[in-house]
Amino acid sequence: MSNWHALSKEKHANAGWVSPTGYPQAKTDAIAPLLIAEMGHAMAYYPFAFAPIEGGAYRLNVLMSFESETNLFVNFQSKWMVPYVPAVYRSYPFNMMQNTEGGHVLAVDVDSEFFHESAESEDQVVLSDDGQPSDSLKPLIEFMQQRLLQQQQTDQLVAQLVEKNLVEEWPIELKYGPDDEDVRKLAGLYRINEKALQELPETELSELAKSGALAIAYAQLFSLARLKDLQTRYVQFKQQTQQQAAPEEIDLDKLFDGDSDSDVFSF
Repeated sequence: MSNWHALSKEKHANAGWVSPTGYPQAKTDAIAPLLIAEMGHAMAYYPFAFAPIEGGAYRLNVLMSFESETNLFVNFQSKWMVPYVPAVYRSYPFNMMQNTEGGHVLAVDVDSEFFHESAESEDQVVLSDDGQPSDSLKPLIEFMQQRLLQQQQTDQLVAQLVEKNLVEEWPIELKYGPDDEDVRKLAGLYRINEKALQELPETELSELAKSGALAIAYAQLFSLARLKDLQTRYVQFKQQTQQQAAPEEIDLDKLFDGDSDSDVFSF
């Protein structure tokens, strides 16, 4: 569980960090936000789904498991098992955290193994001598700022699909074993209503095409081809857990055959 704190000139003056060697922070994530710019990369590996967020809106996500607290794309060694890692994980142990004013502050997972409040010998420094983000941190800050902008853009385009009544509830039911109780029902996710999309007037389709929202709709539909792959991963995972293997003993690589204070940084 991540423990995000705003990065502070006072509290973290002597802090250090190392580039992550894995993705332990993602081990319990069943879904993760996906940006429109990522869709082409992610479609080869993940099904896409919409999930509700605050304010009655919806967000585009990659689906990484059929069970909460489980990520079928991260193995026992915390390595990601397919070539594309969603952007939301690629600035760790840093992130942008929303403040009470609606802006964002630079935050760090203070419990991360890749962050040390007192820098160790091999660490990169977090802050320079003048108390500003170090040169090693600046590219990550720029990446996170761009990610925030793209998230806002993606959310706005998803909202257009919702306004056209193209997003519907997606009841997923998965049979993963021979017994009647070997059924997993997944609620709370949404998909594109393909019939409603096909029946949309040409003028409205053109509107969605120009904005970019139509690309998200078709990407979600096309990504459903990856649902079968995810089902295979999940079925094999359940078979292993039913054999009473402790979760920490499961090697997913083998299992799937590799297949705002003044001293914080506001933005």
